[in-house]
Amino acid sequence: MERTLQVTLPTAFRDYLSIMNGQHDEIPFIGYNCFLSIADIIETWSMMNELFEDEEQVDWVNEDRIKPVIWSNKWIPFTDFEASSRLILDLDPGKNGITKTNL
Repeated sequence: MERTLQVTLPTAFRDYLSIMNGQHDEIPFIGYNCFLSIADIIETWSMMNELFEDEEQVDWVNEDRIKPVIWSNKWIPFTDFEASSRLILDLDPGKNGITKTNL
């Protein structure tokens, strides 16, 4: 998965995927979001990259912890709610953000 996504995932997230590999029931865990499997993470990440590959920075948003972009290929979606709401790992944060791969 890391090779496909071209990122180094946090250790705890890799460990979670090796044990759970997503959520296998219909009951959401976080709000209405369900955890994605490795295959679904890759599929969603690929779709988002394709949809937003030509997007530029958002001028009206100041960079802080998150970069002012619509989508980054260093954002890894790990939950989904009806393809409308997702939680992501931000592996390329803005100037005041923090990346920790050894969580």
